[in-house]
Amino acid sequence: MRMLAFTASTLVLSVLSVNLSAPSVRADQLVGSGKWESVTGGQAIAGTWKATLNRDGEALTGVIDLSGSNVLGSETLVGSLSNGAIVLGSTEGREGAVSFSGTLSDGQVAGEWQFPAVTDEGVWYGTLTSPPPNGDLNPQ
Repeated sequence: MRMLAFTASTLVLSVLSVNLSAPSVRADQLVGSGKWESVTGGQAIAGTWKATLNRDGEALTGVIDLSGSNVLGSETLVGSLSNGAIVLGSTEGREGAVSFSGTLSDGQVAGEWQFPAVTDEGVWYGTLTSPPPNGDLNPQ
């Protein structure tokens, strides 16, 4: 009988250690992807974006990767998210800073962007959510 109690204790400890080491969703992180388009001038310039943002209260920091631009690429961002309003700005890059503003609701983000250094602006949209429970941080 004593051996059975020891085996049960060992089993409980093993289950607890598995639960403690399982990956968890980081509630302080947002990942997303989508499209951006220029609305300035006669050229149809557009591309895609992917972002990973860390959240500390209303403050956001992270990285956005932009494709389709011959000026911007991977940009470091700082900004805020409050009551569904999102504001992001890149740190000063090689061609200046770009800013993004918009709204976030039910995982959908949409808004405008400005890039004063090249006198360009446009729209951006897509998804921006907390990562799924499996920890997959690669948005589609």
